[in-house]
Amino acid sequence: MTLNQRFYCLIIALESISKSYIKTVEKEKNVMIENEGIENLIEDFKISLQNRSHQINDPDLVRKLTNWVGGLNKVRRNSVYKIIKLLDQLEIEITPEIDKLINVFRHTSVHEGEFGKTSASRFNNYLLLDKLLRDIILNIIRFKGVKSNAGY
Repeated sequence: MTLNQRFYCLIIALESISKSYIKTVEKEKNVMIENEGIENLIEDFKISLQNRSHQINDPDLVRKLTNWVGGLNKVRRNSVYKIIKLLDQLEIEITPEIDKLINVFRHTSVHEGEFGKTSASRFNNYLLLDKLLRDIILNIIRFKGVKSNAGY
């Protein structure tokens, strides 16, 4: 595997861990407006879409529209929010390097395949992400022993 592939895999792992972890600890409501009328309207529209799916004649489009309508009143929490919330919950300090890793390189690696200008900076970002994931896992299991400063 290339370094790009390894970094990408670790970023996806970070996003997946943060998404799963936040689901288990966050007790906030998932709706923007608590209103039974709005929820009924959304459900009625979803039923209408299903009943008229033959008119649209595109199952994939019907599925996409149904998902979009179902999310109209949902609170959206992006990947950066979830990762920062995870680090905060686990009391992991967000250094300037980690902040850049989350806010810049997470996006550019996923969408553009880029996570540093030079091979040295890409390798350092890879090691930082590797260490961050190890710290997250150790903090989730409440490991109290000595943690290594390096990934290897």
